[in-house]
Amino acid sequence: MFHPREMLESSKVFQVQGYPYNVAELIRLYLESAAKEHAHNPEGKQVIEHLFTSIEWKYQCSECDKFSHARARESVIKVCGQQARCLARQLEDYLERRTCVCGAAIQTKPIKAVGGEFLFIEVDRFRYLKDQGKFELCLYPLQLEEDFHLFGHVYSVFCIISPDVGSDGHYSCCFLRGNQIVSIHETSVTLKSLYPGFDQSALLVVLKRKSEADTDQSVINQTVEEIHQSADQ
Repeated sequence: MFHPREMLESSKVFQVQGYPYNVAELIRLYLESAAKEHAHNPEGKQVIEHLFTSIEWKYQCSECDKFSHARARESVIKVCGQQARCLARQLEDYLERRTCVCGAAIQTKPIKAVGGEFLFIEVDRFRYLKDQGKFELCLYPLQLEEDFHLFGHVYSVFCIISPDVGSDGHYSCCFLRGNQIVSIHETSVTLKSLYPGFDQSALLVVLKRKSEADTDQSVINQTVEEIHQSADQ
């Protein structure tokens, strides 16, 4: 069983004084530290690289005519979640919308993208309230789809991580299994039925790349469902 508190005593292993409270920053710390640790170990490096996403863009600004060539190697992809939009739209904006140094917004697409076996996606829901001098958490459902078509592969939702309401600094990891949710918080494991808005406070979404067998089975299930619907009509 995973006990996050036990990790607090090992921060020096990661060459930090303390751990970040942001769960996405914590995962970045672990993955990037592991990548450095296995940089000269071919087998370990290959395993770690499957958890990173590499993206490359080339575009020309229509305002200042500047040509840009940008690359990103992400352990955790960060999308803007300060407006109520579905995760698919947030990912689309991340991939197809860039900002030039002059400040102009540019519509473009990656010229190259390689996704890992797992995609870690941070949904930045925190909006700063200048008049109050504090942040608020924007709550809304992400409308998670069954399949996400990204980087030439099909991904499905593996799990989400959400803060526990009323418990500062505590999070629950929820694994989606069909129409059920397996919620884990330290030693507590709870089985729930999938309900509307279950992801309205999710700060991190983990997608897992489907194998060819998984994809084929999804197509079969969809075909069978369509046949049943036609028969009912």
